[in-house]
Amino acid sequence: MPGSVAARLPVEVAELLGGCLPDSMQDGLDRQGALRIAGLLRERLEAGWRPHQIRRVMDQALPARVSRLSGLVASRLEANVDPVLAPDKVKAAAESRRQEAARRRSEEIAGVDRPAADPAFERALALVREQMPGASLLECSRAAAELVERCGDGTVGVESGDSQRRRSWLLWARDLEGMAPADTAVVMELAHLADWRGESVVSVAHLVDRTHLGVRTVKRVLARLEARGAGASASSG
Repeated sequence: MPGSVAARLPVEVAELLGGCLPDSMQDGLDRQGALRIAGLLRERLEAGWRPHQIRRVMDQALPARVSRLSGLVASRLEANVDPVLAPDKVKAAAESRRQEAARRRSEEIAGVDRPAADPAFERALALVREQMPGASLLECSRAAAELVERCGDGTVGVESGDSQRRRSWLLWARDLEGMAPADTAVVMELAHLADWRGESVVSVAHLVDRTHLGVRTVKRVLARLEARGAGASASSG
C-alpha cells in the first residue's frame, strides 16, 4: 500500500489489511476502497476466518490491467472467502456430522438384538420414578423389576387404594434423614410391603434376600427402626 495512503488510514485498518492481504493487493488501494475492504475483512474474521487463511486464498495473480484495485479485491473476497465457509467452522461441522453418523450407526447395531419393550416394566418404571425422585436409573430399574415380580403383569400401574397408600409410604421412606445405606435398603423394602397403617409383617429371611444384607445386619437395622418408631415386625423365619 502506498505510504501516503497508509498514513491516512487508522492504524488498526492498516494492520488489518497488512495481515490479511498479499502485498500485491495492498499497493494501489485508495483510502475509500481500503476502508471498504477492511469492513469485508472484519466480517470474515468474525465469522471464523483467520488472517493467514484469508491471505493464502487471496494470494492470486492480478490481471494485467486493473481499473480499480479495491473493486477487484472486494469481488475476490466475496467469491473466495465466504463467511459461511470458514475452514475451522467447516471442519467442525464435518466432525459433528461424522460423530452423529457414528452415533446413529451404533444405535442401529445395538437395536438389532434389542428385546421388545415390556409394557408392565415400563409402567412399573414410570411409577417408581414418581415414587423415588432423585433415584438413579439403576435403582429405579431394580425397584421396577421387583414391583413387576410382586404384582404381575396385569396390575402394575393400576391405581387402587392400596397402591396409593404404598406410594405414600415410599415417599415417606425416601424423606427419612440420617439413614445409613443398610437402613435405607431395609426401609424401602418395608415401605413396599406396608399396609394401610404403615406397618409391615415380614420375615428376616425375606429382607435378607431382598436387600442382600446379612442376617445380623438386618436384625440390627430392624432394632434401630423400632427405636425410631417405624412400624415393622419381622419373624426369624
